Amino acid sequence: MRIGCIVGKFYPLHKGHIKLFESALKKVDKLYIFIYFNDGETIPINVRKKWVKESINILTKTIKKEVVIKIIIEQFGLGDTNYSFIKKIAEYLRKNYPNITHLIGANYKAMLISNMLGCDYISIKKNNLISSSKIASNFNENKEFLPKYVEKDYIFRVCFVGIESSGKTTLIRELGRELDIPYVEEYGRTYCEVNSPLDDGKDYFLTKKDFHNIAIGHNRLVLKSYEHALSKNKKIILVDTDHIITQCFYKRYLDKNGDKKIQSMIEFQKYDLFIWLPPIEFEDDGTRRIVDDSIREKQLIEVKDEFTKNGIELITLPIGLSVRERSIWVKNLILKKFKTLEDKKI
Repeated sequence: MRIGCIVGKFYPLHKGHIKLFESALKKVDKLYIFIYFNDGETIPINVRKKWVKESINILTKTIKKEVVIKIIIEQFGLGDTNYSFIKKIAEYLRKNYPNITHLIGANYKAMLISNMLGCDYISIKKNNLISSSKIASNFNENKEFLPKYVEKDYIFRVCFVGIESSGKTTLIRELGRELDIPYVEEYGRTYCEVNSPLDDGKDYFLTKKDFHNIAIGHNRLVLKSYEHALSKNKKIILVDTDHIITQCFYKRYLDKNGDKKIQSMIEFQKYDLFIWLPPIEFEDDGTRRIVDDSIREKQLIEVKDEFTKNGIELITLPIGLSVRERSIWVKNLILKKFKTLEDKKI
């Protein structure tokens, strides 16, 4: 009996994946599809499993084969293309599914996993025009590669970034309420307010574990927001701050070289639009430490450099706008990028 296996993130699932599924079903008697995920990803794993299940349900109407879809809960460390990760995936499959006889894929990663498992490798020709990363980097230009059921569930993710006192909190609340869409406030501030042993919310007590908790907690809020948007038939979510900002704070207070786990989360996060908010007049909300203009200028340079280093394109809000003008400018930008309904209602 030929028992096949496909391993992937499906982040998001696209037509190339469906071709892979279809080819695999023709070549094996039973097919396992394993979905893995990493901290920092901004599409919930249950949503991706639903996409895989939907595609398989369509395919098995004509190709009668048994298919088992599994989520791999274990986290395998940094990077999903390096040797260590591939080895851990192979060990997981060998331990839990020793009956696998064939591994099906379209890249060297799948071939290496099959070699480590000692099973046969079935190579499916890859369409170089399609990749999850390409789609995630520019949804509007590449959504033709998505099945309709994925496109329907794909939430446009907008991230607001900037240094302290840039007006992110005020803006995201106003836009979220005005557009009636889910929004995620900065989790780091909440974490500091709740956990500060000095009961003043200041961030100088933070440890490496605290930074990890902040990054993971923030991402969980993003995932919940995504699912909430789906449940309410909303197509956009707004997010205050990302993992690059967390890394900047880590470098400032703990280690100038940064943290590997946070960096891995930066690499896995995908937003459709990054909006940079220029700093405004400093406002001490009880959790701030920077008040000197020269220090703020240094922080601004450091943060922008970090985005550049990570290949993130920022769209900058014009300087000198009033609070209301800021809101109007950003709203128009988001709706234009999203290509929303004719009357600009979501």
